[in-house]
Amino acid sequence: MKQTILGILLLASVSAQAQEKMPKHEISASYGYPTIAFAMFVDSDPSCPHAEQAFYENDRNFGPLSLEYFYRISRWISVGGVFTFINRQKDIVQGKVQIGDFTERYYALMPSIKFNWVRSKHFGLYSKLVAGPCLHTKTDKVESSTMIISCGAEHCRTTVIDHCDEYTDRKVGLIGQVTPLGIEAGDRLRVFGELGVGIQGVFNAGLRYQF
Repeated sequence: MKQTILGILLLASVSAQAQEKMPKHEISASYGYPTIAFAMFVDSDPSCPHAEQAFYENDRNFGPLSLEYFYRISRWISVGGVFTFINRQKDIVQGKVQIGDFTERYYALMPSIKFNWVRSKHFGLYSKLVAGPCLHTKTDKVESSTMIISCGAEHCRTTVIDHCDEYTDRKVGLIGQVTPLGIEAGDRLRVFGELGVGIQGVFNAGLRYQF
């Protein structure tokens, strides 16, 4: 009986020491798709309000690109922050001629909590909750020409002046990410993949380093 108790205490001691030696810090970079940000700030009207008979065409999207930091405060819980960046561009087309560019960007800095359901030396299962403010900017750059006709005593002169008008709109909103399932594998440097919904995307994958 005494040997059994001593064995249990020894195993508990070894487990506690191993837990203490596990890294407390982690940083990661990831890329996801698709993101809920486009749905939250969607503009259903494809026409550009800054030029007559002009429309937005040819979407080009980058992101969501996320950078994360977490600190392990207990065996099961880590806390930290997530920064996510998204860039979206379109052409402004009048007829069949491009007359400008549209740029839309999202900057989100969000506190986060991570629940480590399985945490071993080479494998992990976790869930994650993220929420915080997001700066959303939209910029239209529209090229146009102004014709000036000046007439003198003998003749008239026509001058064409080309210029670019810029229109910017900024909003701040609340956004987040709910990740029910995350899987990671490796040693200090790990590959991970996540399934969730929010600004980081339904599918999110990247590299994580623990130290």
